[in-house]
Amino acid sequence: TKATPRLSVRVKKATDLKDVEMFQSMDPYCRVQIGSRNDLQDASKATRILSQETPIHKGGGTDPVWDHKLEFELRDEDTHMQMSCWDKELMSKDDLIGQRTIDLSSIGNDCKDMKEEPRVDEAVDIYGDDDRKSHGK
Repeated sequence: TKATPRLSVRVKKATDLKDVEMFQSMDPYCRVQIGSRNDLQDASKATRILSQETPIHKGGGTDPVWDHKLEFELRDEDTHMQMSCWDKELMSKDDLIGQRTIDLSSIGNDCKDMKEEPRVDEAVDIYGDDDRKSHGK
């Protein structure tokens, strides 16, 4: 029996996020989605996407800290991971701060002969609409 591959993602923090609030501090959270590149780009295929979120960092502003671990059981069709930062809104739709899509095949390629699971510990740049970098780790 083939073991189901697992992916653990620890969303640590973000720094220098684009501030989308005018009068108050942002309440940011991070959404991590796993699926095929086509599914992640097509909202009508949302049921085929694995999705989890960090807790909301109330008043976290442009430098929230989550240090939250998310676990995914990967399927054969899961080729990409999309990370997006959002500002939680009470009276309207949440604001997208920025997002980044990562090819899962680029993670752990050098670790095939290791007895441990591949581990990647690096910051990932997430971009907003205005191409200003938001930094996450």
